[in-house]
Amino acid sequence: MSDVGSDLVLRRAAAEEFEEIIDVCAQALRWDESRPNYQFFHWKHMENAFGVSPIWVATSGENGPIVGVRTMMRWRLINGRGERLEMVRAVDTATLPAFQGVGIFSKLTRLAIAELTSEGTDAVFNTPNDKSRPGYLKLGWREVGKLTVTMRPSSVRGAVRLNGAKSSADKWGEACSVGLPPKIAFADGEEIDRTLAACDRPQAWSTDHSAETLRWRFGFEPLHYRVELLGNSPSDGFIVFRVRQRGTLRELDINEIVRPRRRMAPLKRIARIAADVGADVILSTPAVAGLACGLVPVPTLGPLMTWRPLASHRTVVSADLALSMGTVELF
Repeated sequence: MSDVGSDLVLRRAAAEEFEEIIDVCAQALRWDESRPNYQFFHWKHMENAFGVSPIWVATSGENGPIVGVRTMMRWRLINGRGERLEMVRAVDTATLPAFQGVGIFSKLTRLAIAELTSEGTDAVFNTPNDKSRPGYLKLGWREVGKLTVTMRPSSVRGAVRLNGAKSSADKWGEACSVGLPPKIAFADGEEIDRTLAACDRPQAWSTDHSAETLRWRFGFEPLHYRVELLGNSPSDGFIVFRVRQRGTLRELDINEIVRPRRRMAPLKRIARIAADVGADVILSTPAVAGLACGLVPVPTLGPLMTWRPLASHRTVVSADLALSMGTVELF
């Protein structure tokens, strides 16, 4: 195995290598060709409203083919004082089978950390699974803690079916005719930005959304996000949601609620959406839909988040974060 990795070259990827990078990810991660994974990767990393993702690659030799990939997706957090953190999320990484076991993941991640730090990126965060988490912890990531999820069965049937919800939810979601497509709901960017400005901002760190970031985050059609208006127009507030299957359970995810100060918590509207889509259970986070919306915190259900300071030495614990389902979803 040492011979396999002896001539590796590690560097920042060039823009013209994007198609080769996608091909390496497709091979290494065994993408399902029936799904729009190529378009999804492009949307996530090239169209991101927070910025194009920096990507690092390992090549076999100085001018050889790409054999490993490490991507960091741009993100931005803001708190109630208006302070911002320029972040990245540790997301896609892939190594061709013949080059696995020679430390490409660790080497590319260390290179990414060094360059992002020198460029002024404040920190990196992610929600790694049990298999990948030890590798991140060895590279300086710290456990922030489990992110609380809020939940409510929408029917007796939903409560019974909770026992069948052991598997992870389907990434792609299901088509739904309730509400509006985000492309239509967020078409008037000035109106959306005014509506966001009319909302109370949490004191803890949350995603720094604008009309542009909302259009990007929820606009990729194969993910099937929908927008329910709380009045006659987006200026009255809105709910971003989607429907997913989780084992035997049909799940309604409340991803974001944008609610101007005069608006009450949309408890009845959420219940109506759940009934219209036939959801067994409603899921969200405390920062979006908590007790006022009829959802109960379930601290053991959420993902475990990790964080690594880069240019900023600021560290956080879970209580410092007010993250939405639209932020903590794996995508």
